[in-house]
Amino acid sequence: MTKVIGVGDQPESEIDSGVKRRGLLRLGTLIGTLTGASAISAIGAEGAQAAPGDKTPPTQYIPVAEKGAPLGVATLDANAKIPSTQLPDISAIYARLARNPNTFPAGTFIERAFGGRQIIGIDGTNSRYLLINSYTLWELMSPSFAALQKNRGMPSGVGQSNMGNAKIIWFKGTYYLSALSSGRASIWRVSDPNPVNGESWSWSAILKQGVSGSTVMGPAFNTDGEYLYWGEYGSPTGGPSLYRSIDGTTWETCLTVPNPTNHCHGINADPYQPGHVYATFGDASQLKHMRSTNYGAPGSWSELPNSSSVTWQAVQISFTKDHVYYGSDSNLAGWTAFRWDKANNRMESLSHDWHYMRAVPGGRAGRFIADLAFTDGSITMTSNSANFTLADVGAVIRGAHSAIVDNTYIVAVANATTVTVSTPAVAESGTTTATVTGDMFYGAAFYGAIDPGTNIYYCVANDGSAVGNTPGLFAITPDGRLHLLKVLPAKFEGDLHIANGYGWYGQFKWPLLSA
Repeated sequence: MTKVIGVGDQPESEIDSGVKRRGLLRLGTLIGTLTGASAISAIGAEGAQAAPGDKTPPTQYIPVAEKGAPLGVATLDANAKIPSTQLPDISAIYARLARNPNTFPAGTFIERAFGGRQIIGIDGTNSRYLLINSYTLWELMSPSFAALQKNRGMPSGVGQSNMGNAKIIWFKGTYYLSALSSGRASIWRVSDPNPVNGESWSWSAILKQGVSGSTVMGPAFNTDGEYLYWGEYGSPTGGPSLYRSIDGTTWETCLTVPNPTNHCHGINADPYQPGHVYATFGDASQLKHMRSTNYGAPGSWSELPNSSSVTWQAVQISFTKDHVYYGSDSNLAGWTAFRWDKANNRMESLSHDWHYMRAVPGGRAGRFIADLAFTDGSITMTSNSANFTLADVGAVIRGAHSAIVDNTYIVAVANATTVTVSTPAVAESGTTTATVTGDMFYGAAFYGAIDPGTNIYYCVANDGSAVGNTPGLFAITPDGRLHLLKVLPAKFEGDLHIANGYGWYGQFKWPLLSA
């Protein structure tokens, strides 16, 4: 039998030597962790002091003045341990690793505006909050929805019906409004944002109007303090144009993207690189990501390289020092948001998850039907057993039959047996089996913004023109995890704002989360 030698069987000198070696390795590991020095160099230094024939006094290897001094060496206490006062605080290094990534505060308190009001502008400079309801514009004097408010009024002929996706921004001493007039994109400004008598604002005549077919998109109206930037949404004649103005009155055309491109989705100026302005255009194969390096001046625009894939279709734009963040307008990529890496000139996904595939808490379950019928080339489908209801609008129809194109969803419900779908069938069916999905979040989350203080990205799944039937507010943390903050009761149009310690969207606000 082979004898197993235990500690009690080892010579005392070997035990002592082994303990010392293990202690040196542990010390070397700590040194490596805290300073970047290798464990080998730490051990080698001690070996050099013990070299045979070395007559140099040990105190000359480490000057006494360096013991316990900054950038010097540690001393040992009576128990042969490094005093705690000489050890660096490394708790911050490991705090993020120690946090359980599944304990994100999904129950974050979210407050809803009263009276059906919807946020269309946050003025962080003057701490003003601008909301609209069915008949007028309101100004709140603090972040509280219950705070003192003033009725500021609207330009002549402008009301809730043409304020969809409207936006107000502060520029060179007053407010500018982008909204619709007679069905066309238009801009006004306030003559005096601080009237002495009365609360209503006096509005200018229309300062700028888009071409025929142009409408407005909140994220396509922004400023860097030097210029106003404005892009045409809708289907403008000849294709959407970008404009800029140095005074709000005189405007110049900076760029026109010809048909068949439909929209300017968003435009914004990079606060970390003055003069750099980014714009997004869509849709589908006609999408473009454009950048100017000279304050949007004509002739200064170029397309971002390797960004023309439908994967990267986007709307709202926001920034940190190193990245440009985009709210995704694609239902094909399987990503909620993405960003442009400024240093490496490339697009990259922001999250490993896709909100569309998340279960809606308390949502309606899907169901199986065995008698779905459709006709080649038709967007009408029928089933005698499906019992369709309005709640099925946005539900995806999935079937084994190859004639049902992927991500075909219900657009309208005619009655319990008949629906209109998004994509025509590509063959005859007779009857076939299929699944009608339950509640699902909308497939695109094109309103979103980054909080540069924490690198937490907030966005809203709200694209009612695409797959899904449920809007939701989400956050993406720096580790790439996607977190549901709230299932929203309705979809709204307009920017998502990060301002004054809060996130703002539609009728809602919430305190910004810590990293």
